[in-house]
Amino acid sequence: MFPPKAFIIGAQKSGTTYLAGLLDQSPQICVSDPKEPHFFSRHFDKGLDYYRSCFPNPDAQVLVDASTTYSFLRPLDQIALPEAPGVVEPVPERIAELRPDARIIYILRHPIERAMSALKHKLRSVPATDTPVQLIDALRDDPMFVLIGRYGDQIERYLEVFDREQILLLKFNDLRENPASVVNTCLKFLECTPFQVDTERNPESQHAASSYNAIGRMFRRLPPGFASALKKGLPAPMMRQMRSSIQAPAQQIEIGDRSEVMKLFSDDLEKLRRLTGIVFS
Repeated sequence: MFPPKAFIIGAQKSGTTYLAGLLDQSPQICVSDPKEPHFFSRHFDKGLDYYRSCFPNPDAQVLVDASTTYSFLRPLDQIALPEAPGVVEPVPERIAELRPDARIIYILRHPIERAMSALKHKLRSVPATDTPVQLIDALRDDPMFVLIGRYGDQIERYLEVFDREQILLLKFNDLRENPASVVNTCLKFLECTPFQVDTERNPESQHAASSYNAIGRMFRRLPPGFASALKKGLPAPMMRQMRSSIQAPAQQIEIGDRSEVMKLFSDDLEKLRRLTGIVFS
């Protein structure tokens, strides 16, 4: 029932699209369309009628908003700094005011892996070069890459307004290795009935990190119905082979000195451990 009860707030490039697609298979759950309406972070001024229109079935038992910008928040200790990165809108407070019993789902991925995936996604529209991109340089050039992977800062913001029991923390590796188990954990958290989830229904929902070659660009110009029928009709291994043949080579990225990269996250990882008990090495 509207307003939504469940929010998959991130982390970006940590399987949020995949998890939302799996949960959307439940007859009790309706995920927003678009999957990321960004209502509380970007479109709050459009009002509740607009927000309600983002849900194909607003009367479903549980509505899910999966906007990852809800974990792009400026940290508590930097809110007053105008030059600091991050969303300044009071997202947790807005959610709590509209839905005090909200359920927050947050998928955590090792911050270096998450940053690598995000950088690959950013570079997929740029022709690859022979020289690898250095991850540490990208992180220093764009502080949002770092902020989004500082999970302790984000959780701290939500704990200001929600009880710990209202926040479900998941690990990306668990979702990747045993998605059905993760879905069942979410269903229990959302007080929904378990069901037999099809973990292979929407494998293409995982965003590609490569740009398309000439053949791929022609394929993407085909009518949407033709492309969808092709995806449904081909066996998964053949679809993967076809996808790899139409994608241009991805830009190579090097982590470089891992210890230098970890320095950007080490204090936050300690905060994460202190707040939740979760440890990333």
